[in-house]
Amino acid sequence: VHLRAEETGDVPWSPRVRDALLSAIETAMRLLPADRRRGKPAARGGWTMSQGWESIVDVARRHGVKPAASHSAGGFAGMRSGRGRGSMRILVDARGASMHLEVVVESRLLCCGEWSFQASADGAAVEPTGPWADSCFETETAAKADGASETTFAEWTLPLSRGLRLERQLVFAPRDRVLLVADAIVPSEDSARAGSADSPRLAMEIEYQSGLPVCPGIEFEAAEETRELIGFDESVRLMALPLALPEWSSSSCDGRLEAEPGRLVHARRSRVARTYAPIWLDLDASRIGEPLTWRRLTVADSRQNLPEHRGCGYRIQVGGSQWLVYRGLDAVRNRTVLGCNLACEFLLGRVGRSGTVER
Repeated sequence: VHLRAEETGDVPWSPRVRDALLSAIETAMRLLPADRRRGKPAARGGWTMSQGWESIVDVARRHGVKPAASHSAGGFAGMRSGRGRGSMRILVDARGASMHLEVVVESRLLCCGEWSFQASADGAAVEPTGPWADSCFETETAAKADGASETTFAEWTLPLSRGLRLERQLVFAPRDRVLLVADAIVPSEDSARAGSADSPRLAMEIEYQSGLPVCPGIEFEAAEETRELIGFDESVRLMALPLALPEWSSSSCDGRLEAEPGRLVHARRSRVARTYAPIWLDLDASRIGEPLTWRRLTVADSRQNLPEHRGCGYRIQVGGSQWLVYRGLDAVRNRTVLGCNLACEFLLGRVGRSGTVER
């Protein structure tokens, strides 16, 4: 209708309605599948888009609508690596009481559903006391040989009872084809968060469990001696690493990562009101099967090694690729992990051949 109205020069709505339409067109452009083909070949060979898709793209082209690969607004966030057949797309909807996650890789839906959590403190259930709130959404663009690559960090917070807060992170690095999803439970007040671990306000036993949604048809298989899980259908699709847990199954730990029908369950236990539960999702099927390891690293502050409930560091290696993850759980201070000096709350870096960390 909009195209016909423009052709006749008689657009039957106000500029406000027109702007709303273009905003909807911009959102639709972000959600178009990477492979926009119809189910039958065109007359001259090849494939054509459906009429609805053609109209969306045509309006967008006429009005110069070029949506960014990553965006966030009003509790809804979207990230995508591109529009080719091998592209990846992440959608998060935190506009309601629960959070929903969708992960698409090469037109295959891997995750779709509620990203749930449960927690208790000293045996009593911890409940949300408010809605999800956008906390941070940052995108960095780095040049690469075949174009620009955007790495996006997103965080949402949820107030909890017992003076606690859930901080949920999602980091999407399309160049590396990895997705880091993590929950942190910390004191809700900054003064308590920065306080001593011996403070009575922090001394509580936290039981935490999250459920990452898994689409029907995707099954997971546990490794024989280690804790990673391999996801597959007719072919291998992804690999999940519980970074905070020891790599070897024979090592005792205070948590688990297991596959249940329709979800991946990650559980952790902490004796202090600070805990971090990251899951590293490797979305590059070609890497799966290569030599693999991950380790929890020592985090130092003023020449003192820190306990895990104050600062966490992890090194991940798959084949010849290595990464560093750091998360601070108390005050932001100058710290060192893997020879890298930090003055931030979070870092994801790529470890180069020389040992330097590319942030």
